Amino acid sequence: MAKRLFNTLLIAGLAIAIMSCGNKSADDGKVTGKYVDEFGNKFELREDHTATIQFDGQDKVNETRWYDGDRGDTSYVSIGYNGDTAYYYMSHGKLYRSKESMDIGNPAIDLKRQ
Repeated sequence: MAKRLFNTLLIAGLAIAIMSCGNKSADDGKVTGKYVDEFGNKFELREDHTATIQFDGQDKVNETRWYDGDRGDTSYVSIGYNGDTAYYYMSHGKLYRSKESMDIGNPAIDLKRQ
């Protein structure tokens, strides 16, 4: 009886571990998608490097572009707005207003993927 319970728990644990690993790796490294920041501003980064920004409380959706960046072992993107190709920097689920702020990690605006 104890051996059967142990085997059942072992199989259930392995199944849970395998399922969680599969879901996690399916999205690793992909920056495209829809996001909302802690202030309610909405961002969409598309595969073709076009993007939209909709600021909270505004109906207007601003069309823009995003650009790949690289800091050695850590990637980031810059999001353009109003002619500025580096209006925002995005890295690891955070948004920054300058490259210097991103490099030191402060202050960061939290992003959530929708």
